[in-house]
Amino acid sequence: MQTQNMIRRVWSDKSGMKKLPLRLVVLASGQGRNFEAIAKASLDGKLRAQVVGLVSNRPCGAIDKARALAVPAHIISWEKMQTPKEWGEKLIQQLEVWQPDWILLAGFLKILSPDVVAKYAWKILNLHPSLLPQYGGPGMYGAQVFKAIVKAKETQSGATLHFVTEKFDEGPILNQVKIPVYERDTAETLMDRTQMLEPEFYVETLARLENGEFDKLIHRLKG
Repeated sequence: MQTQNMIRRVWSDKSGMKKLPLRLVVLASGQGRNFEAIAKASLDGKLRAQVVGLVSNRPCGAIDKARALAVPAHIISWEKMQTPKEWGEKLIQQLEVWQPDWILLAGFLKILSPDVVAKYAWKILNLHPSLLPQYGGPGMYGAQVFKAIVKAKETQSGATLHFVTEKFDEGPILNQVKIPVYERDTAETLMDRTQMLEPEFYVETLARLENGEFDKLIHRLKG
């Protein structure tokens, strides 16, 4: 089986300069579909990147997938911490070990502490299952998002990758993918179709990010 050591190779950019693969850490709380897609894309060479670690707040399918792909996985249990700040401190300690270039939230169900957001500003991306700024914010996750979209009789939805800031789901948008919402859609069918497109969308966006396609946009967003 392939292991992470097999992708520790250098690559050349357009100028011919040698570069190391991007170091990615994924945070996930669920089944790990997006994590698995990102990890496999890095192993297959579709991404010039290496997933150096996965963090979850609980045992979950993402942890199982990480172990199957030989990706280091670490659980930082929320219940064992006294405060969100303490959890954030534990996360920072682990991130300092892995030294990520990017931190990718993929179905992660806890809010990052201000300390984490500040230390890794402009290096944390979150995937949200709607076209932000619509249907984001506290309480808007999982099935709740799709119920709200269908109830409002929207004609389109999709998914958004955005930078994480202290304002929940309000960080600058990096990329979006759109899909139609059909009259026959229920929250369940819309959720299924959205989740089917998310892994490819995440990987495609990361590929464009590493190729520099978003450099000008990010420069403008930083102001």
